[in-house]
Amino acid sequence: MRGGVICWGNGQFINGSYGVFPSPVWINGWGPGSGVTSLCAGHSHNCLIKEGKVYCWGANSQFQSGQPSIVYVPTLVSGISANVSRISCGAYHTCVVLIDQTARCWGSNVIGELGIGSTSPSKAATPQPVFAFNDVVDIVAGFYATCAVRLVSSEKETWCWGHNTYGQLGLGNTTSPMTQAARVNPDYPQSLVSLPTGGYYAFCGIANHNGGAAYCSGRGAGGHLGNGDDNNRNTLTPVAGLGSNVHQMSMSVASSRACAVTKDGSAFCWGQFTSSFACCLGNGESSTTAMTPQRVDEYGPQNFIQVAVGYYTVCAVRWVNIAKNNYGVWCWGDNIYGGIGSPYVQVGDAPVTFPYIQIDFPD
Repeated sequence: MRGGVICWGNGQFINGSYGVFPSPVWINGWGPGSGVTSLCAGHSHNCLIKEGKVYCWGANSQFQSGQPSIVYVPTLVSGISANVSRISCGAYHTCVVLIDQTARCWGSNVIGELGIGSTSPSKAATPQPVFAFNDVVDIVAGFYATCAVRLVSSEKETWCWGHNTYGQLGLGNTTSPMTQAARVNPDYPQSLVSLPTGGYYAFCGIANHNGGAAYCSGRGAGGHLGNGDDNNRNTLTPVAGLGSNVHQMSMSVASSRACAVTKDGSAFCWGQFTSSFACCLGNGESSTTAMTPQRVDEYGPQNFIQVAVGYYTVCAVRWVNIAKNNYGVWCWGDNIYGGIGSPYVQVGDAPVTFPYIQIDFPD
């Protein structure tokens, strides 16, 4: 199955069809061995990288799919050379890093999130150069905001711009919009070596000291920042209880929830999992707000590799057989749109409160 794209759930943009797809299906023309090397999902759009080129599909009201109209199938985004190395889908905009360490963004620009130094135009279908940066090694598009990791004089620095009303850019203020890029806490000891996720008015990253500590900033409602309270923070704030052991993180781009995987294979989630559409932490409880990280599937094998937080469900990659390099995908949460991806759970059934069903992918 390497190199293909497979989707399930709310399928209005799965192979050009509308409706709910409760079981995984291959995207036509992008099956096994089709050469896909990276994939990202925004609020209602998706993009992939193949041979250094970008293809997007889905909702396009803000041109986030790189076209002037709605896109039902993966379509080449023009205006970028075949040299894309990284991609990130925000709620309504998309950003990439090229192998020459320059960056491009397209889609919504109502708060200056494209990085062109202005809020005009308010949206762009053509990829726009991100300032004059030529040293970008990572980028993440969030909810009307963007952050990038730059390699400056052999040191990694975090720079952000766009929406900052909740202090999500980590600049020590709530000045918004930020149409010019600013360095995050230049005198603070933790520069972020990776920016794994941008969420709902919040950003999180993994620092380069103590082996990998997690920090978040922005909107704290519902425990979104995982630091023990629901206050907004305009500087990088440590996520409680994870120590310096963080391997990977994910936040929902449109809700106040987040999860992380630690280096020992454990998974943790926190934030607002309180409605029928926002269940569940993965710890067996159907409705919870957690101000600090809670262990997922505490009594199951701690074999997590990666986690992804969506609007209705959370999915994780877990080892099946490490010796044989075999792994699978498990999901939990609300199945109102088939996001669990299993025929054993019907659409509309009670939420799956912890990851006990492995998805069976088609050949």
